[in-house]
Amino acid sequence: MLDNIYLEGTVVSPERGIYLLHLTFEDIALLLDEDLGYIRLEEEGDLVVQRDLNKSRVKAIQSYITKNDDWFLPPILLSLVTEDADSAVHIPQSEFGKQFPRFKLVLGEGSYLRIIDGQHRVAAVSGLASSEPDKYGSLPLPAVMVISRGIDSDRQLFADINGRAVRVNPSAIVEFDSRDDKARLARQILYESRYLPYVTSRGNKKLRKKYNRELISAGGRPVKLISLNGIHRILQITDDTRDHKVYVELFDQVLVPSLPMLIEVVGGRKSPRNLSAEYIHTNDTSIIAISAFAIVDIKANYPDNWKQIASEFFSSVDWRKSNPVWTPVLSSGHDPTGERKRISAGNDSVIQDIVNILRGMFTEYARSKGLPEPHYGRLRRSKSKNTRSTQNQLALDAT
Repeated sequence: MLDNIYLEGTVVSPERGIYLLHLTFEDIALLLDEDLGYIRLEEEGDLVVQRDLNKSRVKAIQSYITKNDDWFLPPILLSLVTEDADSAVHIPQSEFGKQFPRFKLVLGEGSYLRIIDGQHRVAAVSGLASSEPDKYGSLPLPAVMVISRGIDSDRQLFADINGRAVRVNPSAIVEFDSRDDKARLARQILYESRYLPYVTSRGNKKLRKKYNRELISAGGRPVKLISLNGIHRILQITDDTRDHKVYVELFDQVLVPSLPMLIEVVGGRKSPRNLSAEYIHTNDTSIIAISAFAIVDIKANYPDNWKQIASEFFSSVDWRKSNPVWTPVLSSGHDPTGERKRISAGNDSVIQDIVNILRGMFTEYARSKGLPEPHYGRLRRSKSKNTRSTQNQLALDAT
């Protein structure tokens, strides 16, 4: 027979069966004990509610906690599976009449807590409490608890929470993240560039309006050509942040003067939407790829005169979508495996495809100009498919 476990918390809504449990990392590790099984990370067969456990996400949350004194994790969501809820949830008589009375939860034979939302947080904090109990055992991780009304109800609750969540604009993360060095550099590049403020989409609508008013008062017309997250991704892919001024020079002295029509977009005389039907370099993905190629390949091979070489090469390229060389990365094209590609997708494979095309053209260009044979570098992959790169975002979103 299992030993009973006693936990404390606060009643939020007895009518709806909603409670707040006051848990510590040590409590969660104890509840996860295989011999007790009062919390189950993954259930089997017909009782499955959660997604598959991703160990890399667990490690990311642990790293976030251990590296930041001001870490924060939102409450996990648990469902109390029991045959007798009245016996499991005990409210002392002294708490009667209070708006939010305290209660005691008794877990015993035939009852356990099913994870609806937060399995990666549970695994992460349990691991920390088990490995270093003196350091992490007493740290808090509150839990919202509901009374289970059956597996179908619990599954619906999981779907309600995870299926209706609105993804945060990645540029908003870059705008506000003070932990990520590359996010800080992306903001600094934006502030110091002459042209980027006119064509960069910010992460927050109110901020966009504020900066747009400032640009208009200065005589410009803001348009969207690249996002703040796009600048951040350039830094991720190139992994060269020793001198942020290189990126300012790249945009102001190389890309704007040498890419067809870009100067007109920056000056507000043309709209990227109007040009996108004709040119390939009028969106986040292509600007990221072109910038990465300039830094990783041209600058690395010709450090003394890379800006001149890049400007002359980019000026020689036929950037029109009618150029068949771009077919593999356009919406009407396919890659050799038959997988449909979209230039607007912004994923790493499309960026790599554009860079590979540029490399092929540049090899011929370098030979024609008598330049030393270029040796091409390696692009680093973005840290996540949704470009949510910071550890705190992983921690907040991980379930």
